[in-house]
Amino acid sequence: MQSLPLFPKFRRYALDDREWYNAFFKEFEPYADFSYGNLIVWLDQYDDLLISRHEDNIILSSTVLFMESEQIITLLGKSNIEATLDAIFAHQTSIGKEPVVSGVTAIVAQNTEIQGSKKYIVESDRENFEYLYDTNFWATLEGSEIRKLRREVNTFEKEFGQRSSVHPLDLTSADQAEELKVVIASWSNTFSHNDVDRSESLVLDRLFKLAPQLPYKANGLYIDEKLEGFLIYQVLPQQTTACFSHVKASYNYRYMFDYLLHKSAQIALNQGITQINFEQDLGISGLRTHKESLKPKGFFEKFTIRPAVS
Repeated sequence: MQSLPLFPKFRRYALDDREWYNAFFKEFEPYADFSYGNLIVWLDQYDDLLISRHEDNIILSSTVLFMESEQIITLLGKSNIEATLDAIFAHQTSIGKEPVVSGVTAIVAQNTEIQGSKKYIVESDRENFEYLYDTNFWATLEGSEIRKLRREVNTFEKEFGQRSSVHPLDLTSADQAEELKVVIASWSNTFSHNDVDRSESLVLDRLFKLAPQLPYKANGLYIDEKLEGFLIYQVLPQQTTACFSHVKASYNYRYMFDYLLHKSAQIALNQGITQINFEQDLGISGLRTHKESLKPKGFFEKFTIRPAVS
């Protein structure tokens, strides 16, 4: 971190930042958006992800696909937050930009320096809350509150269990990537409204291209020896949390999506993963309804901070 330029100077965030960045990120809650993998495939989609430091905090700047391609600044840290925010706002104002920091974690927004100050407006960013689930909950399907998911998984197993299998995929394989793209195309035909600007499709293209250098793994659902669904995930540096980043299915067989989630949770549990971060819903109503139906145990909240108008 000490090699980073001091704010307001930046440099490009690079693939070889992985080791030191993960060591820094490990000291915080496992937010998906601040994971090394998501920074590379989501926030660096336009090859303009920049990084800087102020005090002991990291400042990131990038153009974000799902925020109408606008430039944002966010920060990760927990010391001298007030000084860092003031420096960011002063710089943004000096170059004619709106003074705002987006997508910040609860540890920033709920910092005592911020909570006790009238200098800032802190707004909750609900559509970017990250959903958290108990791995054992999904893996065992025990309890009355999850009976709907249990019933659907049991139905799938009765109808297709003898014809199906779930096993690891090799994201570095060009042939395997082509198989996954067929599933993506099938999913897009059914759920194009969930990715109207092809944001996720662009992200997956980048993920496949950089797969040998990224931490992502994948499980594939095969039925009659044909790939019908996949789940891409990464184990975060905090070790006991896995981020389920991309889940796609052809929907040629009913309840296959929920079955893939269940089997992937079992695999994760066997790897010592106790918590699943299923990322945000981006304000998409159908996605929110589904993620809420899966019974989250809580959220990693995100916030937007602006200076108060004097």
